Order: sequence, then structure tokens, then C-alpha cells
Amino acid sequence: MNRMNTIFLTALILLLTSCLTTPKQPLSQVSQGPFDSNISDTINRMSATLPVLAGKSGQESGVPEKMKAIHVRRNFQSYGPKKVQKGAIEAEKSEILNLCCSNKKIRDDIENGITLHFDYYDKSGIHVASTVVDQNTCQQQLLAAAYGKVKKRDGVYLIYSSGIVKDTQTDLEWMTGPDRNTTWDEANRWVRSLTVAGGGWRLPTLKELEGLYHKGAGPRNMTPLLETTGWWVWSGETVGTKEARSFSFGPGFKGWIFKGNSASERAFAVRAPSNE
Repeated sequence: MNRMNTIFLTALILLLTSCLTTPKQPLSQVSQGPFDSNISDTINRMSATLPVLAGKSGQESGVPEKMKAIHVRRNFQSYGPKKVQKGAIEAEKSEILNLCCSNKKIRDDIENGITLHFDYYDKSGIHVASTVVDQNTCQQQLLAAAYGKVKKRDGVYLIYSSGIVKDTQTDLEWMTGPDRNTTWDEANRWVRSLTVAGGGWRLPTLKELEGLYHKGAGPRNMTPLLETTGWWVWSGETVGTKEARSFSFGPGFKGWIFKGNSASERAFAVRAPSNE
């Protein structure tokens, strides 16, 4: 056997030996994404042990029972540019909020005062950011889900898939009631039963209705996003026990109407920014 053949055979034997003796890493243990663990798996494991973790957290740090904090370490697999790190954290933040706030066990613990801190560290061990999940962030998450996506815009107005119409200039939010002739008592009962996006709805004032009036806008002198075939809209302002104030979107007229009248009357619900 010549020298070249000997070298080739030796190299082949070494390669085969290496393949046979090196254990293969199971596919399930291969980390996906920029972090060293999957956030969904992490949160699922936490859901069964959160009260225990919270108790230990309180004992070790001396934090009062009502101020329990649990820190979850998230490590980047590589350094990566700061811009890439920030984007990865923002993407995972949305997933964290969805998973935590939609998990009944975790949400119940959060409502009982537990706060979750997801702390991000780069490969060198330097803390770069944190995502906090508490009662406030879960409430905001639930409200965002209740609003839905923006379907259409009309000047300062926009409408969400939930049916909420927002005036971005005043921040008032509106909803239209059933498109049929409605008495004042029916309008009042409807608005009191309205629970969309957290509730807090009421009948509008005459001034608020007047603010919707724009001559020539849509088929009813108001944004077409507020769909109605009626010309009058009830306000929450009453006159004695038998009358209420109503606004006409024809000539822009303000009137006193008997509560039992329903001809061309409609119900709108409104809420101010403080109720969001």
C-alpha cells in the first residue's frame, strides 16, 4: 500500500470513529430562537408551581406577602447587536403577555398580588432589559383583545372590530345601539347592560352629541363609522320624570322629547378616556 492510500485510509477510520463515539443531541433539546429556553415551555411549567415559587421568593427576599415578586432569567444564546436584542425582546414580550394573562392559574395568582419579572441577560451576563407582568399589564392586554383590530378610519375617527368608534381628537369612545326606533328607557337599559371592552358606558350628554355633528358628513351628518338610519339620538339628560333631551342629526336641533317616544330615536353609548 503506497503512502497516499495509507493517509486516506487513516483519515477515513478517524472520521468513522468520531461519528460512532460522539452522542447525538436529541432534537427536543435543541434551543430555538435567540434565547436558551422556550418561553412557552417556561410559562407552562411555572403555572403549576407559581404559589410555591412566590412563597420562596417572599421568604428569601423578605418581601411582604402582598408584594411577592418572581424573577425569571432569560439568557441570549449569543451577543447579537443591541437592535437585534431589542427586537427579540419585544417579540417575546407580546407572547409572554398573551400566555400569562390567558392562563387562568397564572392570572389568578397575578390578581392575588404576584408580579412576574422576565429579566434578559446577554451572553456576558449583563442585564439588558425586563418585562413585567402584573395586574395592570394583564388588564391592558385584556382590553386590547376586547377592542380588536382597527378596521377603518375616517378623519379623526377610527372603528375597531369590536364595534367601538374612537374620536382620536377628544378620546371619546362610541358605540351604536340597535338600529330601530327606541324609547329613552330602552336606550338607558341597553347602555347599562353594555360590557364591551370593560364596560363603563353611559348615555351621552347633549354637548357630546353636538360634537359628533358635522354638516354633510355621511348620510346622517356624522361619521359614517357610526352606522344608523335614525335622525335623533337620546342623551342622558332628563327633564323631570317624563321627558329627556335628544339631538337631531338633521338640522342639528336640540329638543325635549317624551321618554315614551321612539320615532326615529336611537341609542348611542359613550365613555370618556378615564374609563379605558
